[in-house]
Amino acid sequence: MGFTGGFTYKGKRYPKLPFEILKAYDNDAKCVVTYRRNIGDHIEEYDLSKVDPEKMPYADVVIGGFPCQDFSSCGPKRGLSSKRGKLYQALIVYMKHHKPKVVVETPGQGAFALGCTHIDERALQRFRSFAGRRMRAFGNEHLAYGDPRGSRELRAAIADHLLSTRGLRCDPDQIMLTSGTQHALRIVLGAILRPGDQIWCEDPGYPAARSAIGHCGLRPVSVPVDVSGMIVAKGRALAPSAGAAYVTPSHQFPLGMPMSHARREALLAWAARRNAMIIEDDYDSEFRFGGRPLETLQSLELGRRNGAGRVIYVGSFSKSLVPALRLGFLIAPPPLQAPLRAACHLGGWCGQWPVQGALATMIDRGLLGRHVRKMRRIYAERHDRILHALTADFSGWLVPQRSVTGLHITATFLSGSLAFERDLTERALASGLHVERLSTYYATRRRKAGLVLGYGAIPTAQIASGLALLRDCFVRIQ
Repeated sequence: MGFTGGFTYKGKRYPKLPFEILKAYDNDAKCVVTYRRNIGDHIEEYDLSKVDPEKMPYADVVIGGFPCQDFSSCGPKRGLSSKRGKLYQALIVYMKHHKPKVVVETPGQGAFALGCTHIDERALQRFRSFAGRRMRAFGNEHLAYGDPRGSRELRAAIADHLLSTRGLRCDPDQIMLTSGTQHALRIVLGAILRPGDQIWCEDPGYPAARSAIGHCGLRPVSVPVDVSGMIVAKGRALAPSAGAAYVTPSHQFPLGMPMSHARREALLAWAARRNAMIIEDDYDSEFRFGGRPLETLQSLELGRRNGAGRVIYVGSFSKSLVPALRLGFLIAPPPLQAPLRAACHLGGWCGQWPVQGALATMIDRGLLGRHVRKMRRIYAERHDRILHALTADFSGWLVPQRSVTGLHITATFLSGSLAFERDLTERALASGLHVERLSTYYATRRRKAGLVLGYGAIPTAQIASGLALLRDCFVRIQ
């Protein structure tokens, strides 16, 4: 017997149970329901003959109604005097007074936490629908290992998406799917560098990338940044023979500024002279609030005379949809396709065929682009509200770093030690605010104290109250 639909009782519609009722019977001693929660699970029993609707276990009536073919003969029309009829009535009473909801476990993060996104139910529902269709279409042709680079359908969709949104031209064969930025870094670093090689990293910068670099046995070299991005001249002085550079040129993390055109040209010139590679992490580029999208380093190199393909582009869908997808990609320049494909074969194999297919459908139908534009408007409003409040109400403490991209704002202290930064963030956390310490993103002793505030997940209406709590923390610490 399959899973059944809902039913109507006294004008109220009840949905189906999320488990399959196999059999119901009663004897002199008890009334028993046997069921299984999922097809293939072991069969369970539960005696409900003396159930109290107010004490019915949540685990056994998870959500929705109770009808099934076995119970269709014991409902109100067939007499409520029997044990099964009383059970049926008890369940209806229970459902009227208890409305359990599906609980989604989320990290225990407070307001202004980084790495979180706005959850758009409409986009999620579409994604679930597409993924469900893919699961129902799952056949024998999908049982092999497949291409280690991932679904060609999704790679082709990503190529079209990048051309329309970033002006980046690439072939689907250049694209390799990953489970995120760190996964992409491990693939790339293992393919192009040897243990002990040096690699430039922005300071301050993305700690997880630095950890991945160290995990691969490489030596990260901290190159300072200014308002124009990574200072290439400093990198040449610190490590002239480095084999690669890892940068976030569209939206420097965590300070937020883009790399200037002059610095991009200088970085490409250094890579050409040293035969070095550039790993371009196009972090948060889809959420640019003003002006034209910035040209990628990979596109800029392709436009140069004798461009040799030294830029590896890394992207992710963690922010454009949800981090739980664990889907990203890298674009291998033609000279590196063979070694990167071999590295992907050894350490890649990004699975989740239904997820890849669902994302390809969203891209091909223009739904991802529509969703990103909607999120861009939401994030732009949150960004402007926080920036205005920091400028107006925190002018005695903070100097916000202006940016027009991303899901966070960074602000440095006008005056304040690292100890003050630590005490402030601890008090903020106790107040339910998850603000990050800017100093923790530095790898050298040249650290600046400040705060990093995320606005991806905080509702727009709660920004004012959250900032009021933060201001109170400043007042109390001083």
